Amino acid sequence: MQYTDGVLACSQLSETLLTKAAIQAHKSDFINQLNYLAYTGRSVPDASYYIDNQILLYNQGAKNFNFANLGTQEVRLSRCFAPSLRWQTRTTTL
Repeated sequence: MQYTDGVLACSQLSETLLTKAAIQAHKSDFINQLNYLAYTGRSVPDASYYIDNQILLYNQGAKNFNFANLGTQEVRLSRCFAPSLRWQTRTTTL
């Protein structure tokens, strides 16, 4: 899945990708949610997610996340991070 596919999928649901500011403002909530996704097998422990104009890089072992700019690296993309999107896993070079 490319970034533009995620933006389009969100728009079809009248949603947008989450922003870095929203994720930072609710960091502990997102860490708990991401831990749960990994626990249930719906994500990998070290996952990457498209967010608004960036990539969220999550490390379950460290219980922390970082942000990367689009196009800076190859990531194992786990999901476009918007509440209603279906699960998709694919390796993508950005």
